Amino acid sequence: MKYKKILEKAKRESRLRKRYLSDRRAREVLGFLAAKGLLFTDGITPIKRTKISVKDALWVAQKIEPRVVEVLPAAIINFPGAFNDLDKLPETLSQIVFAIKKGRKLELSYLGIPFEKMAVWASVPLPDGRVKPVGEKKRLKSFRLHPEIISELSRKARAADMTQTEYLEKIIAAS
Repeated sequence: MKYKKILEKAKRESRLRKRYLSDRRAREVLGFLAAKGLLFTDGITPIKRTKISVKDALWVAQKIEPRVVEVLPAAIINFPGAFNDLDKLPETLSQIVFAIKKGRKLELSYLGIPFEKMAVWASVPLPDGRVKPVGEKKRLKSFRLHPEIISELSRKARAADMTQTEYLEKIIAAS
């Protein structure tokens, strides 16, 4: 008797999942995340250029694929232009995205997914190579240097066939 109930429930869940997967929201969200290398799914066509909604992504996470919550902060950090309603991001998720960007740690979870699991995806190198992981992104830092020092830096960088930034990074790494 139990076996029949379990089998019926599994069949019902399977039909429901198929119906959800045929939904436009699911195809767009899963296709976008698959195209960007954040999610690997079977039977979903990657969609490289699309605008998705945070609301749709959270719907997909709750109804079909919980892993979407895991990679959503990384997608928001790396591809903010792909989302058309970032202002509607839930407060907890917004705090998580901010903490990941700043390299901080939080004791939060969202929809049962802990912060640590979400933070890992922000440091994963993506296949296209155009977007750098959070820990590898360079930050702008300006200094007020004496003109003679700038000239010397330029001369030494040219002699080493490097940019001034590369030359400074090399000197600091060597010390």
